[in-house]
Amino acid sequence: MAYILLIVGFGLLIKGANLFVDGSSNIARLLRVPPILIGLTIVAFGTSSPEATVSIIAALQGNAEVSLGNVVGSNIFNVTLVVGIAAFLYPLMVESETTKKEIPFVLLASGALLVLISDTKLQGLSENLLTRGDGIIFLLFLSIFMYYVIEVGMKSRKESMDEPIPSNIKWGKNTGLTLAGLAAIIFGGDLVVDSGTSIAYDLGMSNTLVGLTIIAIGTSLPELVTSISAALKKVELHWGMWWGAISSIFYLFLGRQLLFRLYL
Repeated sequence: MAYILLIVGFGLLIKGANLFVDGSSNIARLLRVPPILIGLTIVAFGTSSPEATVSIIAALQGNAEVSLGNVVGSNIFNVTLVVGIAAFLYPLMVESETTKKEIPFVLLASGALLVLISDTKLQGLSENLLTRGDGIIFLLFLSIFMYYVIEVGMKSRKESMDEPIPSNIKWGKNTGLTLAGLAAIIFGGDLVVDSGTSIAYDLGMSNTLVGLTIIAIGTSLPELVTSISAALKKVELHWGMWWGAISSIFYLFLGRQLLFRLYL
């Protein structure tokens, strides 16, 4: 039964990704905002919903290994697998702002996490510990990142005010497509993670390994299928989505988890 649910989950992820790319791209045009900004916000947080769901539930249940493993593992897959496949399908144009600001945000998050979980080496403590104070630090980083995104949005909207909007692009239809796609992505991601975890436990894998592999791959599938869909349609959406998703996973979801007292 778990294998059947896994296949159903994959199907929902792929179909939902197509709907979500179509709807969100058209909404960006209606708002006169370039698709890259939608990728940094709506698509980033939307496709990161499976990571949030799994990690927060695991934190509430006191399963730090699965929760943190999912955060770290999913970002590894986003940077390697997602970027690699999408770039192979369609060349990626990297804007200067991406290399100057967005990627450094990701590096800052990774460096901060490495420092905060190195208590035994840096402070001589008996165990590595992530506290609520550490969670607040990540949420502060998120506020800085969102301030930058808002600035980009204001600038982008001014630059795109004169672009004509096709008459066949309607609010109602594209809002429905976006919501339906997001729902399918989240539900499909949950099915993939639940069934994949069940299969992994049957094989005798540890919680940490499950979080780093099965769950991380499962929760990264929305980013993967959405980016592949965007690349095949030649929509300039996926590059900003990756870095927005990676930053939001680290700052928002890890910050929330630590506020729930996630310990290593």
